Amino acid sequence: MTKRKRVRFTDWQESAVRELDAVAGALPGEFRLLDRPRLIDRGFVQTRIRLRTADLPRAPHGLPLHEYEEFLLGIGPIRPVPPCVEVDHDRFIGYPHVLEGRRLCIYLDPAREWNPQRGFAGAIDRLHDWLADAAAARFNPDAALHHAVGGILHRTPGTPTIVVRESGTPAKARPAFLTVRSPHRYDLHYDGGHPDQHRTVLFQVAGPLPLGAGTRLSDLLTRLDTASAPGAPVTPRPRPQAEAFLAALAAAAIRNPARTPQMFILAVPHPTGGPPHLLAGRVPATTADELRRLVRQRRDPMIRIDTEALDIQTPVEWCTVSDERDSVTTRRDTSRPTSAYLGKTIHIWGCGGSVDVKSN
Repeated sequence: MTKRKRVRFTDWQESAVRELDAVAGALPGEFRLLDRPRLIDRGFVQTRIRLRTADLPRAPHGLPLHEYEEFLLGIGPIRPVPPCVEVDHDRFIGYPHVLEGRRLCIYLDPAREWNPQRGFAGAIDRLHDWLADAAAARFNPDAALHHAVGGILHRTPGTPTIVVRESGTPAKARPAFLTVRSPHRYDLHYDGGHPDQHRTVLFQVAGPLPLGAGTRLSDLLTRLDTASAPGAPVTPRPRPQAEAFLAALAAAAIRNPARTPQMFILAVPHPTGGPPHLLAGRVPATTADELRRLVRQRRDPMIRIDTEALDIQTPVEWCTVSDERDSVTTRRDTSRPTSAYLGKTIHIWGCGGSVDVKSN
């Protein structure tokens, strides 16, 4: 008989579990541990907990809570790592500070708000307060970072930054150009004629992507064709858009040299309105070359890409977007008195002559 190896927790995890046991013993009707803690990825220990949420005030458009709610609580291996809280259902998809529909962002600024000296009972208090704010709709969805794309930053190490300063006119799939300023910076333009250009496309997504855009082409295509609103089930979109996205991507790829990756820009509507959130991604050269081959071999003037002809498990790399559009960027000196001189020509007279000064 083989001897089962005992999984060892760190001292911090052991003390956290003991503290959770103590809280459950002191508040049997309010808090319970539902299973034994177990070791999961990245050295975290995870356990299922249940909180009584029946007494939390509800408000229209607030997080839909039942009388009791269950959560997966993750305890990091060391004190400075804040706990993580997840759910294994879809009822919270699309609400502010719910990341990719499952993870609750209970610490908006962990470096300032997570205080391990308070013990792990403080984390349970923090979760309870977060649920109270969410149920009462006290979170401002306009201030929820990356709310349009699942609340997460889409960034792959080693990719360039895409600088966007032009808003452009709305279109479902608009041709665009990326000017290579350096290996680390590309600038987006809508008119040609710039040197070192890469043809791309800006694709207007039909609605928010509350689950994020994924890390593989299959994830992205599935989520483009998936609709979800806060409090509503995840359903297929009435008008799928993955096929149109692939056609636009292929139309851009055929205009670029062989053996080069293909870039794309997604304009994702914000749940509360206003300018769309921009995501910039690229597929590897092998996938781009396959798109070029399919376009050349087509027999129909229209470009139609069959997903079965592609390796949709290929990764999608995400680039940082420096969004400098006037509609989303406000200068720091906008409210300063000196802004009254913006765009004006000032003639300064002084000893020794005069000089014209133009403000920028």
